Amino acid sequence: MALAGQAKADYQREYMRRKRTGSAKTAKPPTCSFCGEAGNSERLLVGDADCCICESCVALAVARIAEARQARSLRNGQPLL
Repeated sequence: MALAGQAKADYQREYMRRKRTGSAKTAKPPTCSFCGEAGNSERLLVGDADCCICESCVALAVARIAEARQARSLRNGQPLL
């Protein structure tokens, strides 16, 4: 998935902010705080200057939450809502 519109503008703005605040040689694109992968035109990152998360980690977190909800409802004998 390529970045477009507001997501692309946000990514570019964050990269330029980091480049201005650090030296030009050490400026790096933002990375996912969970898996460490760098954001690029194919890997969308959301977050702020201190913490970002990529699409893959969001998808994994959503799946884990769904599994936990299902396990909890089965333990309690309640149907999933």
